Amino acid sequence: MRRVLAIAALALALAPAVALAQGTLEAPITCTGADGRVHSCAYGEAYVVSGRVIDAYGDPVVGASLDVALSEKGVSSTPTKALTNCFGDFTTWFEVRHVDPAGTVSVTLPSANGVAEASANAFLDPFWRRTDLNLTWQGQDTRSCADQTPLWPDRVTVTGRLLDRVPDQQVNGETVQATPYVGPVHLRFWENDSTLHCPPSDHPGVCEPVFVNQSRGDFRYSWVSQGPLQPVGHVEVLWGENFTRSANFTVDPKYRYALAYVEGTGQGAPTFSHASRTPAPGLVATLALALASALAFGRRVLVRRPPPR
Repeated sequence: MRRVLAIAALALALAPAVALAQGTLEAPITCTGADGRVHSCAYGEAYVVSGRVIDAYGDPVVGASLDVALSEKGVSSTPTKALTNCFGDFTTWFEVRHVDPAGTVSVTLPSANGVAEASANAFLDPFWRRTDLNLTWQGQDTRSCADQTPLWPDRVTVTGRLLDRVPDQQVNGETVQATPYVGPVHLRFWENDSTLHCPPSDHPGVCEPVFVNQSRGDFRYSWVSQGPLQPVGHVEVLWGENFTRSANFTVDPKYRYALAYVEGTGQGAPTFSHASRTPAPGLVATLALALASALAFGRRVLVRRPPPR
């Protein structure tokens, strides 16, 4: 009997771990705890994959069905579907604790016959635990959302994650090196040296703070103007006591957004080797996968000019 159990245990250890699809959700990003209860995924529990898809004319690809897959040693996922919204945005996540820097994530836009018409891939990042991938389809998308897509030329978006680096600590049996920033940030879109756009508040001339997701450090905001908004310049992120710390991120004119990954303590993110590493212990036997189509919401732009110096 003991020999039978040993053989069974060996077979289980050698079996590849599989990511199981949980279905399509819109929000929030959720995980299932050890007690079986669903809760908001925390940093260290989920790996987020986000991005934007545009066509050859620079317009958003609406309602595209993307194949998203994560693969690392001992763990793989069957490509699952993520749908783009009215602005070509998508957000997916994998409920996974161990992240191997030698692992990869891929996003593919397949054609009707299954051939990839656009694709992007990247190594996994155990520190940020998030990857943003943009795709350009060489065709022209004729689909649209009547009340949203026409606002595309009037929008500029910032999306990203704000973490504070900490000494290595064990969480659920895995080593993590950061905690999500807790609190509000100020976001400022500088279209040029003299024109500032900021989230409006009830007080004229005041920028409304935007709160960071306290579970993962994610934030996102879209400025929407009354007319065409040039996707140039940079976005400034301010945080900390009295918002005295800041970082700047260039707006990508092609995708009309700035990607802002901020390490709040000033230490910077650690670097990782992509060489193969020993996989996590056998408890990485099952990886749960969750998927979302995230909708981006904008606020009308408040334009403010800086006071004379």
